[in-house]
Formats: sequence, structure tokens, C-alpha cells
Amino acid sequence: MEKLYLYIGILFVLGFLFRLLSKKKPKEKNIYQYTKKQYLLRKDETDFLKILEQILSNRYYIFPQVHISSIVEHKIKGQSFKGALSHIDRKSIDYLVCDKQYISPILGIELDGSSHDREDRIERDIEVERIFKDINLPLLRINSRDRSNTEFIKEEIEKFIPNIKQFH
Repeated sequence: MEKLYLYIGILFVLGFLFRLLSKKKPKEKNIYQYTKKQYLLRKDETDFLKILEQILSNRYYIFPQVHISSIVEHKIKGQSFKGALSHIDRKSIDYLVCDKQYISPILGIELDGSSHDREDRIERDIEVERIFKDINLPLLRINSRDRSNTEFIKEEIEKFIPNIKQFH
């Protein structure tokens, strides 16, 4: 009988030690290293931004590289908040034109380079266009080969923002 109590005691101690040792240790936080980019935009994107500024005559704010989650309200009753956010989380548009008084979005602009010919980008572009249509915000797509054609860009923008020519 004493051996039975001894075995039970040993099992109890071993069980206690096993539980103690098997507890999850707190995960160490990864410390990632970063460096500052020299430029926020590529040269062609910067040049295009300057053309947009020239066309819009400082009447509007032009924000580059805007995340769609900054433009749309994804907290809509009846849908998963996290699912809706995760669906748009890594999507952005190249430029967002806003009025100066309220900083209200007026026009999204995408500068489409050759990467937009890839299958994944085509699907992404279709979804971004759907989102913009749903929120009633126009989205202008400019092919990168036309990015230096100021007159063409002006005509395309004027389809959405009338009377910009009178401010030049």
C-alpha cells in the first residue's frame, strides 16, 4: 500500500512538472529592421503628380498612394467588420483628388503601367472599380504611356471635374 501512495505521489509530482514545463512561454516579439525610403514615389509617379497639380491649379488636394480603407466606410451593418477591412486592407489607389474645403474625395486616379496586365492585377483592378462604383466615387484610369500628355490628362479629368480649363 505504501508503494501505491509512493507511485501516486510520483505521478502527481511528474504531472505537476509536466504541466509547469509545457505551459506556453510568452512569444518573443520580432524586432524588424527598417530604413527610410529615399523617395515616396517613383520618378514617373512624381512627374505625373506634378502634371496633376498643374492641371488642377491648386484648387484641389492631390494625395498619392491612398489606402482604400481611408476612403471607404467598411463598418456596415450586416457584414463582417474584420472581413470587409481585410478585403481592402492592402489595396490602394495611386492618387486621390479631394476638395480643399472639406478634404472630401472627388476623384480617384490610377496610373496603369505594365503590371496592370498581370492576371492578379486585372482581378484587383476589377474589384477596385466595383468598390468605387458602389461608393459613387469616379475612378479615372490613365495608361502610363499617356502620363506625360498634359492635354489628354486634362480632358480625361474634365469628364469628372468640369470647368478646370477656366482656371489656367
